[in-house]
Amino acid sequence: MKPEVRWPLFIIGLLVMQVGLGLFFLFKATSDPSFAVEEDYYQKAVNWEDKQAQDQKNSRLGWTLDQSVGAINDDQTSRTVTAELRRADGSAINAATVRIETFHNVRAGEILRGDLKETAPGLYEIQLPMLRPGLWEMRFTVESGSETFTHTAREHLSR
Repeated sequence: MKPEVRWPLFIIGLLVMQVGLGLFFLFKATSDPSFAVEEDYYQKAVNWEDKQAQDQKNSRLGWTLDQSVGAINDDQTSRTVTAELRRADGSAINAATVRIETFHNVRAGEILRGDLKETAPGLYEIQLPMLRPGLWEMRFTVESGSETFTHTAREHLSR
């Protein structure tokens, strides 16, 4: 092949390879649940002061949320997540709306969400398909009356 044809084909081949690699990495970044970007990260950054204010409010309220995650249920499809809510004086927080967002750190793109149901005074539960062993992050939001309380925890789950 003549050099006048070989060099343009070489350059075109490099450009095609660059576009192909770009498309491959775009596909990997958008389809693999191991790659994740924090939801609404820009809005969370803009509202950083609101998060700081909520953290101060959490401290002022003095509420506690003690969470636990049970073993895999007999049907092998879920685990029971339990949250116990208490006021600063130790009394149970009843009739609250409790929401959870949770994800495995290796699969942060797969977020499980749900509302916990009150099963006893101050005790809330939900069944979630948290089957993968390892480190899970759990983000709780509690609304009781006009008050909002947030709590984030990490828990290592075994098989």
